[in-house]
Amino acid sequence: MRTEEVLQHYSNKRTLITGGAGCIGTNLIKTLLKSGPEKIIVIDDLSASYEWIRENKDRIEACVKF
Repeated sequence: MRTEEVLQHYSNKRTLITGGAGCIGTNLIKTLLKSGPEKIIVIDDLSASYEWIRENKDRIEACVKF
């Protein structure tokens, strides 16, 4: 299955990603954003977060630390 075919599946859908602030999660989010999702919801404890969080903090709706 090609990447384009997989991305079509996520078009206009809500997606939940756990561990989205880490390396794999960050790249997954960047790829899924190309599909035109309705919303991407990320759950992460931010223990391995990357710089993108600070750069995109205006796009984060809520951040809960445990």
